Amino acid sequence: MRFLVIWVLVLGLSFLIMLAQPLLVQARDIDYDFDDLNAALASAPQGIPLSYYFDTPESETNSAVTVKTTNPESPNTEAVQLTNGAHQLGTLWSNDKNTFDLNRDQTVSMWLYFGHGGAATEKGNSAGDGMAFVLQNDGKDARTKFKGQTYGETLGVWGVDEDNSATLPDNVAFSAIQKSWALEFDTYVNKDTTYDGAGEARSFDIDQSQGKILFPHIASNYPGSFFSYELHTVYHTNDGKRPGWDVFGSTDKRYYHSLRHEGLIQGKDYNFLSNGKWHHLTLRYTQEADDDPRKGEMQYTFDDKDPQTGVPQTGESRTVQIDKDIIIDPGGPGTARWGFTGSTGGYFENNLVVFDQIPDLVDATAEVHLTDVTQGKDLTPAVDDQSRGHVTEGDQVTLDYKVCYIKGKSDWHNVVAKLKLPKHLTFESGTITPADGGRSQRLSPAALANHEVAQQIADKLDQDHTTVHIHLTGKVDAGPGSVAPATSNFNGTEAVEEATTPGLVVDPLLKLAVKLDETNLALATGQSVAVGGHIAILDSALQSPTVTLQYELNGVAMPNEQALGEVVDEQAFQKMFSAADLQDGSNELCVTAVDDHGNKSLPVKVHIFKGQLDFGTITKAVNFYANLTGQATKVYPAQPFDLTVADTRATGSWQLSASVAPLQTAQQATLAGQLEYVTPTERLPLSTTQQRIATKPSTVGDTLKTVTAVAGDKTGDRGLLLQLYSSAVVGHYSGEITWTLANTITA
Repeated sequence: MRFLVIWVLVLGLSFLIMLAQPLLVQARDIDYDFDDLNAALASAPQGIPLSYYFDTPESETNSAVTVKTTNPESPNTEAVQLTNGAHQLGTLWSNDKNTFDLNRDQTVSMWLYFGHGGAATEKGNSAGDGMAFVLQNDGKDARTKFKGQTYGETLGVWGVDEDNSATLPDNVAFSAIQKSWALEFDTYVNKDTTYDGAGEARSFDIDQSQGKILFPHIASNYPGSFFSYELHTVYHTNDGKRPGWDVFGSTDKRYYHSLRHEGLIQGKDYNFLSNGKWHHLTLRYTQEADDDPRKGEMQYTFDDKDPQTGVPQTGESRTVQIDKDIIIDPGGPGTARWGFTGSTGGYFENNLVVFDQIPDLVDATAEVHLTDVTQGKDLTPAVDDQSRGHVTEGDQVTLDYKVCYIKGKSDWHNVVAKLKLPKHLTFESGTITPADGGRSQRLSPAALANHEVAQQIADKLDQDHTTVHIHLTGKVDAGPGSVAPATSNFNGTEAVEEATTPGLVVDPLLKLAVKLDETNLALATGQSVAVGGHIAILDSALQSPTVTLQYELNGVAMPNEQALGEVVDEQAFQKMFSAADLQDGSNELCVTAVDDHGNKSLPVKVHIFKGQLDFGTITKAVNFYANLTGQATKVYPAQPFDLTVADTRATGSWQLSASVAPLQTAQQATLAGQLEYVTPTERLPLSTTQQRIATKPSTVGDTLKTVTAVAGDKTGDRGLLLQLYSSAVVGHYSGEITWTLANTITA
């Protein structure tokens, strides 16, 4: 009985101790991360086997393992799992036959998975800690050199900031992977600036050189260079910034380091990386930058493919220079090992990598062209929803894939075409034909009907057998709608290439059409405009349909539909629109014909420009002052005279004329002289008869508001002039000018 009591007490004590320990990590290792790993492997995109190209060190200190993915859509794909628990370090390095040549252009691409820790706490995220792509010449066992426990901040490649008395960044740099360049994917933000946190390896992300780092991010630098780290001092005071003095007059301070983040790509929240999704990365290395053979250039683009469909997308890119002298051994071949590292602290995640292109191994391409044979147009240039190509129900189409081997250190073996064909298209036949005239293969009609084909296209492609063509014929299915892009894979042992068909819009097979007499119309304020055209019947089986015209003005449906009743082919119609219906300036009117069977025409557009012709500004009174000398003289206005014409019509011409009553005194004595309108080339006398002053010819398509100065300037070369004769006598004379602005057909 006493033994039983002791056992119960011991169990209770153990239970209490377990509650006091951070068993959240263990629970996640057993449950959360196991489920997450299974989900990641089951959704892994297509990649290549890894054992040919990488050495995974097998030791108790290396957590990296190679695992087979379980997605049936991605056969023969392997992933490397760098970490899956707390305080781990994992590394994966290329073997001696698969180095990265820094003196040649290179491309490497991969899919990355960072677990789904995301924003799990109010204070930050519980993901940890990320991983890094690394180029290095520090050996096949290269890794961060820890004195004690593993710190997640290093990601297995950066130095360890674990000495709060160290006053130089060299101490951190010496513990990093030497002769290396790293691109980090940091899922945990380390931004501790406290006195107690100094030397605890949790301050790398307070870098201010690239802007304040708030969330998970991607950045690069040289792990073994002390220039990559920045020293900071923190004092044992309330704010950590001002020295604190003890009774002996000394200060109590510590040191910590941050990392300089080059080429920063930062998320907008904690779910940027660790969000339970695969992310595609493409690195494109150029062997020379700024005409300097010792410098290269690395462009990295993140999220440049949709993980669900493989469809290319823009992603986000940065480009940084690579100093080869930091990485390459003096006198060496100019190559580096490459691979991934990852490390964790108290938080952790499943860090997985699937490769789809290995640098310098196989350079291959795959492209696709979709052609509407009926309409005679190539649909492939469409790249987004706004530029989707249009096809019509029943159109004949062809789909052509071209798979090419360009060059490489290896042949491209076991290439399998995994075709995913666009929906809403039915393909009736297909062939695979080598370009060198080899035997063609016919594709299974059943597979084509299922829109998915898996067919090995060659044992290998090499310099002697470089190209394979895949040709399919089919037609557009009935029913309007949209067709999503479809991505096909061409999977070989050494590389995976993809080709994506364009998105499409399927238009209905038309039975009605609206033909407009004019597609550009104009009217002045207060006028009306007539929109006219004809109804065309495109289907001979459609006899005298009852047609209604629907109008949409500036994107808004107009309530006053136009019922035409029963119509015949090429029947005319007309509808009037008043100035009150239209807005000033440009208007867009869409016209659609609908019959009683639901057949609809495509909308046609007419542009209507509403404008007006009027005076702009005009000087109300003009004064002339002169001293009479008994000789004829020219007198200019005492103040500037201005007159402008405002023409906001789309088209049209106008004519400006002027007339003036005789200039007389109050006693009706007439001035010996006359008003004239002066231009740079002539002087036009003004009298009681209208004198044409200026004209503007019609300009088709001119939809800009125009304000034309037609009278008056400050130079005397244009405007009013008073010509006095020698017989003029002293007096106060006045008169009135009548300006006439006329809308004319011709100038």
